[in-house]
Amino acid sequence: MRRLALVIATAAALLAAAWAGAWYYFRGEAAALLDAEEARLAALGGRVGYDRREIGGFPTAFRVDYAGLTLTLPDGTAAALPTVRGEVSVLGGGGMRLSLPAEFTLSLPVPGGEPLRLGFRSEDLVLVGRPRPGGGFEQSLSARMLAITRLSGGAPGGAGGHGRGGCRQPRPRAGRPEAAHRRDGRAGQPALAGRTGRAGGQATCG
Repeated sequence: MRRLALVIATAAALLAAAWAGAWYYFRGEAAALLDAEEARLAALGGRVGYDRREIGGFPTAFRVDYAGLTLTLPDGTAAALPTVRGEVSVLGGGGMRLSLPAEFTLSLPVPGGEPLRLGFRSEDLVLVGRPRPGGGFEQSLSARMLAITRLSGGAPGGAGGHGRGGCRQPRPRAGRPEAAHRRDGRAGQPALAGRTGRAGGQATCG
């Protein structure tokens, strides 16, 4: 009986050591893959920048944490995100979960004009991607709350508008709603709702 327990303990230790070695090997592969994607994007005219990138999650997942992430696509679309976490569970069937920060900004190119700059505030904003049986990925986006908090630019040159970029942010007014997209956490149904925030009114564009 004592010998059997020793054999089981030895086998468990060997399996744990083998898994640790495999996990750290694939951690290195994940880092190399991310580096290659950054180089590919740069070759196309885009850019990925960040203050810090960490890969963790041992022993049951692979998790990538970014701090101070800035992303620019070749078409000029840009995003600035203070934090981003991507996670793939070893036991989760290959699905990926991307957690986005509570506040971030997005810039969209406008032909002949200044970029349209959007500021967002969110609660539990998560993008989930899962492989399809026939190939490819299916994606879903969920959030307790997603609101546009700032809006500027976006007007083509010569199209008129208010102030720089053709947009105007009015002064705050008490009780004036701030546009927000909500998803009911229980029912999972998106809805357009009004919310009064510190920023007050809505941006208007000519």
